[in-house]
Amino acid sequence: MLFCYAIEDIALRIVTMKKILLMGPPGSGKGTQATALTERFGWPVISAGDLLRAEIKKNSPLGKEIAALINKGHLVADRTIIKVIEQQLASLENTDVVLIDGFPRTIGQAEALDSAGLGVQAVINLAIDPEVLVERLSGRRITPSSGRTYHLTYNPPKNPGVDDTTGEALVQRPDDQPEHIRTRMTTYHQSTAPVISYYEQQSQTTDLAVLTVDASLPITQVFDEICGFITPLTQGE
Repeated sequence: MLFCYAIEDIALRIVTMKKILLMGPPGSGKGTQATALTERFGWPVISAGDLLRAEIKKNSPLGKEIAALINKGHLVADRTIIKVIEQQLASLENTDVVLIDGFPRTIGQAEALDSAGLGVQAVINLAIDPEVLVERLSGRRITPSSGRTYHLTYNPPKNPGVDDTTGEALVQRPDDQPEHIRTRMTTYHQSTAPVISYYEQQSQTTDLAVLTVDASLPITQVFDEICGFITPLTQGE
């Protein structure tokens, strides 16, 4: 009986959490803004991308399947991540607000969240010109062991081609090559952009709030606009 109560308590906690979605195409700054919001408010972040990369790092059969899809610029199937997201929500304690980065990516996933009683309270849409993204992402380099990120133009390492801290050689992710970026953008606009419309329609008849921000603006300006939007919602004003 106590076990049943524990499950019910977890389920209630998941349902009552205020879930804020950070949406936008690859490279629009979702991760950067999520980090800034966590530093300001202490809210945990669930990153669908991080969860998938963790599975890839395990080199499991599922991880290999995910890697093959991502490297080709395709989306991972709904069934692969829905349960993982729920498990992550269940593991969170001492918070009534959670940021979700990079999920849902399809209307089917958004509907699955709603059907599971995991509806969201706010959506932040980071909008940006596709060609700006190609320039941003194609110049990105990462440190394989830590995932630390640099940019050849905007955030170059102190010594070309190597990590500032470890001296490890930097690499370009396969999906950051221009041809793969454009494939990802096509996939995004076909499968994920309609999710914004899905939530905008909900906002007309529910308390769901949607904000669209120009992600090409300076990072601090984007952050200030997000904070002005989100603070009243999370404080119940």
